[in-house]
Amino acid sequence: MSVETTTAFDLDGVVATQTSSPFPVLGSEIAIVLDVVSAITGTSPTLDLTVEYSANGVTWTAPTVTQAMSQVTTTAAMETKRFSPEGSQVRLVATIGGTGDYEFTANIVHFS
Repeated sequence: MSVETTTAFDLDGVVATQTSSPFPVLGSEIAIVLDVVSAITGTSPTLDLTVEYSANGVTWTAPTVTQAMSQVTTTAAMETKRFSPEGSQVRLVATIGGTGDYEFTANIVHFS
């Protein structure tokens, strides 16, 4: 088995919604590793990270089965989830709610 890791996000102080660059799917399975490296302060802060796929790099869709990380609120966290890809390209969408200062990384790990 070969494994390749790509950093989709390495962000500090993000607000609103951010979309990563697209990455080719390199194997039969991917894992998303979300690392929120510091506790979050602010008013009702939330961080949601979801997955989108594309066959052509133009039209992006959510997967047929929800592929998302658990919502992060006020504590530092690390989570890894594995998914079967539904397209030849993958990207991540980070949505920030409330107010707060998030510092996080999100990596895509490809298995083949």
